[in-house]
Amino acid sequence: MKHQNSAGRTKRIWIVVAVLSALVLLFPIGFTTAYLTDKVTASKTSGGTGRWCSVPNPKQHPNVYRLKEFPRYSDAKEGTENPFSANPGFIIVPVVNTNGEFAPTDGSGAGTAGSRDLSVRLWSCDATSQSTNSSIKVTGWRATGSATPYWLSEKSAGFAGQRLDPTRGFGLELAKLHVRGTSRLTGWLQHLTGSDRQLYTWILSSNRTKTDLSADPDCLTHLCVINIKEVPSFQQAFKNDTGGAGAPSNSVEYSGQSYWNDSGDLSPNNPRNVRMTSYSGARRPPFAQGQRPTSTDGRQVQWVVMEWWGSTAPSDDMVAEVVLR
Repeated sequence: MKHQNSAGRTKRIWIVVAVLSALVLLFPIGFTTAYLTDKVTASKTSGGTGRWCSVPNPKQHPNVYRLKEFPRYSDAKEGTENPFSANPGFIIVPVVNTNGEFAPTDGSGAGTAGSRDLSVRLWSCDATSQSTNSSIKVTGWRATGSATPYWLSEKSAGFAGQRLDPTRGFGLELAKLHVRGTSRLTGWLQHLTGSDRQLYTWILSSNRTKTDLSADPDCLTHLCVINIKEVPSFQQAFKNDTGGAGAPSNSVEYSGQSYWNDSGDLSPNNPRNVRMTSYSGARRPPFAQGQRPTSTDGRQVQWVVMEWWGSTAPSDDMVAEVVLR
């Protein structure tokens, strides 16, 4: 009898362990960073029942940013410098090639040795959130050195965890360029002219979508006007789990390109990958208010601006990964 009771207890323990393990698989993606689809969740991915679909976790990777957690900013008021008109989610991140914190989460390599190309990778699993009712825009910029930066509370140690305040100082300068370009008007007129063109890195703007990763704004001569307005909807930008027998393919990578050369001069009709050299400025944030990385060449520091807006909020599994590859 003792042997039977012992065997029964052992069996019950293993049943409890199995049940708890199954429950872990049903926790939301913010906890596990992965779905194992069942009959309830299979309709949200193309992979079907029992298929894994994962995205990198911002809590483990400081260069990964969950769209749903972007601070929202109020609509513009007449007579103010606030450039926002759509209550967007909005962040500005300083990107440097210094200590590997912008390494790709797939382990393909990045760090301080040599130069690395800037890109942003979008991840998602849940196809039902990839709406045409909301849009995303990602741009990069060289520093101008003309305005004081004000920092928001840091999210984590390192450059990847820093955020500029987009409502004042240097952050406001970048926000205005990102939202409306050279013009002071919002709406249809969103172009860059003059020296502003030498600051711009297009990543997910100027007609880029997941089906046209290489779209470039027209700039044939030194008199060109660069359109920064056309941006994709969630549906046009994100890629969900596509099913099939292989590993899920649920990310899209957009490379940063520019029309300026290494000296910062405009180089029309010559789109270039933004290749970042090892950063040689202040080695570590957080910076005091008014301080920042001082490089203005665009090869040591890129200020990446990420924005979403619209009637459909992003799901928990929609994240943007800033990568130096």
